[in-house]
Amino acid sequence: MWFHRVWALRLLPTPAWEKELVLVAKLLSHDARNYHGWDYRRFVVAQLKESLDTEAQREEVDASEFAFTAEQINKDCANHSAWHNRSKLLPAIMRKAGCGDDQGQKEVLKKEFDMILNAIYTDPDDQNGWLYYDWLLDIQMDEHEKQKLLNDKVAAIRELLDLEEDSKRPMIELVETLVALEKIAPGSVGSEEKDECLATLQKLEKIDTYHIGRYKDISCDLSRRWL
Repeated sequence: MWFHRVWALRLLPTPAWEKELVLVAKLLSHDARNYHGWDYRRFVVAQLKESLDTEAQREEVDASEFAFTAEQINKDCANHSAWHNRSKLLPAIMRKAGCGDDQGQKEVLKKEFDMILNAIYTDPDDQNGWLYYDWLLDIQMDEHEKQKLLNDKVAAIRELLDLEEDSKRPMIELVETLVALEKIAPGSVGSEEKDECLATLQKLEKIDTYHIGRYKDISCDLSRRWL
């Protein structure tokens, strides 16, 4: 159906892309995670931007789409398609925000991390917010800024574990984040944090017995490197 609609629209001399965007929004309101619908939406947005005359108009479309993804994530933080679409739009939003100075980009990132925290506090074991968090860390070019963000992530996870002490995904994230922190800044993870990491792995062995072998392997590897 989606491919047929693309074919039909391309036959029209002047397709009404803005109306088509409204139609897709209505369809996604009934099935918000439909990845075919999201893929089609990206096609419509691309065609709409091509039909516009100025860069300012195209930037306005990107901003509108960015807001749409936020609306969908706020309705359902497990909507992987909305997170994915947001990751595709963020570079353009960052470029525009950085036209004046770096402060604009920092404000955009702060809002992104606030959205992530809201998602992981809503559903700590859902992977989507965590994956987007890791993606944001990966695109950071400045090592000092990345180290700061990793420290912030550790603090957020600890706060979350105070509320959800047996939540598996935050514990896994804590271990992975401490390991990443020590990798990019050797010596930044102290002995108490290393003990915390190993204790977390022992706890994971008890609450997630299906993956006990994996946790034991990680624990042995870290013990050899750290102790």
